[in-house]
Amino acid sequence: MARYRGPIVKKSRRLGIPLSDKAARIMEKRPNPPGQHGGKMSRKMSDYGRHLLEKQRFRYTYGLLEKQFRNYVRKAMAKSGVAGENLLQILETRLDNLVYRSGFAHTIREARQLVTHKHIMVDGKIVNVPSYLVKPGMKIQVTESMQNNSQLRDAVGGSSNVAISYLEVSRPDLSFTLTMVPNRDMIPVELNENMVIEYYSK
Repeated sequence: MARYRGPIVKKSRRLGIPLSDKAARIMEKRPNPPGQHGGKMSRKMSDYGRHLLEKQRFRYTYGLLEKQFRNYVRKAMAKSGVAGENLLQILETRLDNLVYRSGFAHTIREARQLVTHKHIMVDGKIVNVPSYLVKPGMKIQVTESMQNNSQLRDAVGGSSNVAISYLEVSRPDLSFTLTMVPNRDMIPVELNENMVIEYYSK
């Protein structure tokens, strides 16, 4: 299955969550689903439908394919502790997600592109794997060749992302450090991880 490359705002309205800063601004005025009858749809959703929708919200928030996401859920369920929190911690410490959280990209797709195009270093070495799991203490920095990139600097200067408590960001040299594995209260997503665990447990 191909990765979603369609309109972010439209997908955000369909899922009911903003997937980018632009989507958040537009959804303040148009929160209803897209389409001619989007504002009139009031059909009651089944229990399965609610669980499926939450799973889709997770997938698109973190930009994952179904197989990738399913593997993360299984890994989270196999670890000790609360499975839902384990899942969020794994997803949050992905390299592409942290590049996005740091404010160095407008969307998770932009962040993934920075990583795959070899513009991101981890502890001084180029890493081009978006799924790379960052550990506390690791320093992530934009490569020297991209330090003066106007588009990147614009993203950093105009980012509306709230300060992330588990990241220490240095905007002058476009770098950040993961200070700790975040607990649930620190993770800035309005998602129900327990519904996802229930979905895959059936």
